[in-house]
Order: sequence, then C-alpha cells, then structure tokens
Amino acid sequence: SYLQSKKDSTLAAAVALRESLGVDWAIAEGGAAGPTFTPNDLTEGFSVVTVLGPDGEPRVNVRYTGHNEREENMWVFRDEGL
Repeated sequence: SYLQSKKDSTLAAAVALRESLGVDWAIAEGGAAGPTFTPNDLTEGFSVVTVLGPDGEPRVNVRYTGHNEREENMWVFRDEGL
C-alpha cells in the first residue's frame, strides 16, 4: 500500500541520514496532504514520522487528519511537528 511505502521510505531515509551524518538520532517525514494525490487505499491526509535512535529501533508515528483539505492538512502537520 502507499501508506506502507511511506513507512518504508521514512525508515530508509532515517537510516541513511544517521549513517551518512554519523549521528545517534535521525528523523524522517513523508505522507500525503491531498486532494490532488489520493491513492486508492487512502481518503484523507496523513503524515508518517520515523525517529531512529541509538538502539536502532524505529519509532513510527502515523497521523491521519480525517479529510483531504491540503492547506489545512499542511498546517496540522506543521503544528504537530513542532
């Protein structure tokens, strides 16, 4: 599914960042805000944030907004990310 591909790609990005920068922690984000791009298995905006720490265990958070209003979703993702 598209959601799983975002989980996989954020994990790969966090691993690559951690290794290339030589740091203990890395954060990667992906998702879809809608409405111009809505994969078949998704009807609302979502954000995937993956945090990878020194123990190598990823922490993955998926946040759904409940709608596909792009600008509103972008504000939600920004506010919750801060």
